Amino acid sequence: MFIINAFFIPFLWLVNPLQLIRIIRRKLNYGKSELTQGEANNLMMDEPASLGKHFAETIEIIWFTFMYSSVIPSGAIVILVGLSINYWVVKYTILKRSAVDHHVSGSFVTLALKLLDVSLMMKPAGELIFDSFIRDGYHISSIVCLLIGGLYCIFPVDWLIDKMHRERFNLHEMSYQEAKSGFVANYNMLHPIYSLKKIFV
Repeated sequence: MFIINAFFIPFLWLVNPLQLIRIIRRKLNYGKSELTQGEANNLMMDEPASLGKHFAETIEIIWFTFMYSSVIPSGAIVILVGLSINYWVVKYTILKRSAVDHHVSGSFVTLALKLLDVSLMMKPAGELIFDSFIRDGYHISSIVCLLIGGLYCIFPVDWLIDKMHRERFNLHEMSYQEAKSGFVANYNMLHPIYSLKKIFV
């Protein structure tokens, strides 16, 4: 499973079967005049990059590694190499072989970062699971680390940071006569006709 996560998933993104299907359809429809403009544009566009899937697979790989690292420690090294390969593959596919027609909202990135915090609970949870099946016992340290990870995940860190570093903005009102002296440009400077007159006259 470590090998699949580390090497097969980047290889699959590099090959990108959906992009290959789009290229085959493009060649089959080459020269046909019955396509509408929208269909032709969609056919000539590259396969849209699914940034959400990239985020989800990266988080899944990290969770899986933390869960099983206590049983197979060498798997973490394999995953580290795989994540490095996956980074360059994703960067290449997004820049060279994909059409980015969707935007990633800030809330989605925030959710992904919060899901990464759950990784703190995966390693002690994996230790507890495998200790119960293999060693028929539990380590107190695993239980303590699991509780600490759980408290960190539910603790409102963002609220605490806002409380500690709250910024206050005081509104300062001024009239146009007071503010115009600080203007870098005015209407006559920016108008194209007046700008041309300054150059040629």
